[in-house]
Amino acid sequence: MNNTKYKGMSKTANFFFLIAVFIIIGMAVWQSKYLRSRITQVLPNVKQQRVYKPDYIFKSVREMVYIPAGEFLMGGMKNTNEKPVHKVSLNGFWIDKYEVTNKDFEKFKPEHKKFRKKTSNENDQPVIHITWLEAQEYCKWRCDKEKLPRGSYRLPTEAEWEYSARGGLKQKEYPWGKFSPNAFDFLMANYNSKEKITAYCSKVGSFPPNGFGIYDMAGNVREWCFDWYDIYPSDCSNRTTYNPEGPAKATRKVWRGGSWGSHKKDLRCAARGGISPNHWLDNLGFRCVRIK
Repeated sequence: MNNTKYKGMSKTANFFFLIAVFIIIGMAVWQSKYLRSRITQVLPNVKQQRVYKPDYIFKSVREMVYIPAGEFLMGGMKNTNEKPVHKVSLNGFWIDKYEVTNKDFEKFKPEHKKFRKKTSNENDQPVIHITWLEAQEYCKWRCDKEKLPRGSYRLPTEAEWEYSARGGLKQKEYPWGKFSPNAFDFLMANYNSKEKITAYCSKVGSFPPNGFGIYDMAGNVREWCFDWYDIYPSDCSNRTTYNPEGPAKATRKVWRGGSWGSHKKDLRCAARGGISPNHWLDNLGFRCVRIK
């Protein structure tokens, strides 16, 4: 009797074990399909990326992405310095696909190599410890290198930077959409997160691009912009502003984009801040735009 009872219980246990296996497999398949569907909403699939062709092609010392002329709503509602949300219209321009790296910058200023720090000491990590003035000098060097008029390359205006960061999305929190940078089992950017792999700067292009195909517009390093920093004009929401360049004079220059040390709220497209053009930080870099 004991043997018969034991065998019967074993069959029952096997039956429920198989049922549990099928349930687990089914849940895994469903979760995989669900995750893929969610990822397609977040990651700009190559086919979905907005690739625009300019009227003419040129050879640059760095890879660039063309951003077409257009309008967008600039600013946000989270912080006082992001208000009011206002309409901006921009001419087309090119922007660096990646943040300027140590290797890129040292073609212009070789002596910078001895100032590399542990926060960014590899060739393909973003250059840091760069003042706004040095970043502008690098832009001038690129003009000379390509035999272009001075001013053809420069730092992006704050409006150009935000338009590029949004990647064609309308009023979404982040360059990839509305989701938090740690919404899935992988990170969308290098920032101050408990899930992060590296303590400091990542190699440029380590995270997915936005809808325009531009990398690291959130996290890794903050980026210098052309404009002086100030609050937006209180009446700017009543009109469309064309190619704004910020206030005529102030004491600080704009930074955008958040960094490896930032909280996720600072990775938002509308987040902004400012620092003296004579200062540098170990989480502040830059990229260039070309307008001619």
